[in-house]
Amino acid sequence: MDRCRSAAQRHARYNSGMKWRRRPFWAYIVVVLLAIPPLYVISFGVACWAMRGKGDGVATAFWSAGWTVQNGPRAFRRPILWYAKLGIADGERLVIPASSDGRHRLVLEKGKPGFVQTWSPAAR
Repeated sequence: MDRCRSAAQRHARYNSGMKWRRRPFWAYIVVVLLAIPPLYVISFGVACWAMRGKGDGVATAFWSAGWTVQNGPRAFRRPILWYAKLGIADGERLVIPASSDGRHRLVLEKGKPGFVQTWSPAAR
């Protein structure tokens, strides 16, 4: 008689009337919205370390971090600069975009203060 029943049906807590419940869609949206900011911050550091010493600089997707260093409150500047310089060696140059159009770039070297350069479209 037990051979006809499935393994799930033989389980002590099996209830054949129980229906499969889907999680609400809004729960997935909340998880994604909570996960994106930390992933963005983590990927900023990784992008800086991967692009160290290269002339083309960090992707334009991270311009908000460069803009914050250039224009934002001092409380945000230090942690961003520390995190960007964490994975680069002394003397290596790091270029971070400081505007969405890519004209303003923050140039950093470990152990030195950063400075902003402005590129014209012709210089690209």
